[in-house]
Amino acid sequence: MADEPTGNLDSHTARAVWNLLQELAEDGKTVMVVTHDHEVTGFVDRVINLADGVIVSDIGRNSLLMLNLFSTFALLLSGVLVGSSVASMMARQVREIGVMKTVGATSGQIAGMHLAMMLGLGVGALVLKATAPGYVQ
Repeated sequence: MADEPTGNLDSHTARAVWNLLQELAEDGKTVMVVTHDHEVTGFVDRVINLADGVIVSDIGRNSLLMLNLFSTFALLLSGVLVGSSVASMMARQVREIGVMKTVGATSGQIAGMHLAMMLGLGVGALVLKATAPGYVQ
């Protein structure tokens, strides 16, 4: 049994400890680990989550693989959706630039407007990140 075996270790030493525990398991030994490190799920055959001393989930290896596959698919789908949103925004911007040029806007005015918009988005993103729950600077 190991209680938070990598809790106060640097990442290199923690990896070495996980490798040692994995070798023990591969040699047929039962290894039980109590940890808050969610990255451990990549090394284990079973994850039992507790809350207030009660088992709230018991996930086996096949379920962990399905969960990882689902997470990967969701991430890829998110990337595609973000990409299509960006492409749509760019197309709209190109149309707006055409309209601005038609009404006599100079290239400098158009560039200034886009720079101001990007700066505003950047500042907004920083504010959201800094005020997000659990954000540690």
